[in-house]
Amino acid sequence: MTIPWYYLERPTRVILLRCYYALCACSYPLFVGLNWKSYVPSRAEVNLDSLRHLVLNKAIINFFRF
Repeated sequence: MTIPWYYLERPTRVILLRCYYALCACSYPLFVGLNWKSYVPSRAEVNLDSLRHLVLNKAIINFFRF
């Protein structure tokens, strides 16, 4: 039978929490590195977004120019 975490003393809880955060901080970059292709947008998506921002910014500038 295990003891619930909230019955542990404070230093033990802090150590366990720091170990958990360290594990998360080390594993996330590894996860991103292994799945890099799904994170990087294609060139067409980047060009479409930049064109969309260009058109919207010109429309907003022209709207407030009058």
